Amino acid sequence: MARPHDALAKNVLEAVLSPAGTFEREAGVPEVPAQRGDAFFVPDAARASALEGGGLLGRMASAPCLFEAFHDAPGVDELTAVARKLLHHRHARTLAKQVPAERVWVLSAGRPVGALEAAWARPAPGWPAGVYATAPMFGVWFVVIPELPEEPSTLAVRLLGRGRRWVEACRALETGEHDTPRGRGLRGAVHGLLARGASATMVPAEEDDMFYHPDFAEDFEEYRVELLQEGIELGKAEGKAEERHALLPALLVLAELRLGRALSDAERGAVASRVERDGASAAVALSTLDATALAGWIAG
Repeated sequence: MARPHDALAKNVLEAVLSPAGTFEREAGVPEVPAQRGDAFFVPDAARASALEGGGLLGRMASAPCLFEAFHDAPGVDELTAVARKLLHHRHARTLAKQVPAERVWVLSAGRPVGALEAAWARPAPGWPAGVYATAPMFGVWFVVIPELPEEPSTLAVRLLGRGRRWVEACRALETGEHDTPRGRGLRGAVHGLLARGASATMVPAEEDDMFYHPDFAEDFEEYRVELLQEGIELGKAEGKAEERHALLPALLVLAELRLGRALSDAERGAVASRVERDGASAAVALSTLDATALAGWIAG
């Protein structure tokens, strides 16, 4: 994940959606190897209730969908590429008798004026301000993040904005606007990304940059300790499987903090499997092992 915004988008989407279905980072577009979607999600009917706590993002993911996140507003060329990805994705998965995406969500941190006009996009009836639909056959929907109402239901999506609006969303998250296991996962998505980058590049003193947040440098150490404590507390008692699943995004960030680096996709899958299988003992390992021992634990 080369760009910070792409990484944050995938972390936020995974934190909100993974408890409710099958989430894929870097969703491949078969037969067109150069094309990859940011994420692909298929909801699981048996876990439909898990989407209810996801606010706007949960509603967006009520049907199989692709996600494409843009830190800068996409132009017509980018929109054409997104539409092409969706068509190739649908065609390939239909031929393979697999569930295809019904639509692709374009998450834009700026207003994509030209793309909206080219797609004949219109405000989506029954959806909050900032959500735009195109013709059903086209299958491209837009979320213009700076136009979203500032309310708890839109917080996860607003975390993918930029500048002052991103700062305000982060502060809302820090003050407990989403004081739930899902909220902990969102905090992990934001703080874990900042922790993996040098502060000089990840938190510059420029308000127009999405990572401008003067309070994060001081807050991070307190958050790291809190996250460690969450893992230890989970390790003290056998939690329910759904509770462990809800805490998985935070535990993944905890593993990255202990290792001092980002996890590979294979390592993320290994940690998820260990947490699902071992429950409390896995949380203890994530909370107490040093970096060398933890790497071996994940590999084993």
